Parts: sequence; structure tokens; C-alpha cells
Amino acid sequence: MTVREIVTEYLKANGYDGLAGEECGCWLHDLMPCGEYGTNCVAGHEGNPPENNAEDADCWMYPGKREEANP
Repeated sequence: MTVREIVTEYLKANGYDGLAGEECGCWLHDLMPCGEYGTNCVAGHEGNPPENNAEDADCWMYPGKREEANP
């Protein structure tokens, strides 16, 4: 089993969307496209980009799990 496979399995099993880095992020379907295992990367969730960076991407990767909506 490769590091990429181990990380992918963990992220899926624990409800994460991908990895969030200091200045980057990657999704499960394209995990670690940089070819590095990112010692600064953490499990993350997909979300809308901040308003001041909305033109940079359709969505961003943020550290941690998505917060559940309050009922």
C-alpha cells in the first residue's frame, strides 16, 4: 500500500474531502498532485473561497471537518 492510498483511505473513512496546506489544497480525486506528501498538509474540507479571493477558485480546502449545521 502506498502513502497516497493510506491517506486516501483515512480521509474517506473519517469524512474529509481532501488535504489543506498553507497555500494549497487537494481533493480526494486528485490527492497530492504536487508529488509531495506535504508535511504541512492536514485533513480538510471543501468550502467556498473567501470573498477577497473568489476569482482564484470555485472552492477552497480548509483544515478540519466541515461543521454541522445547527438544527
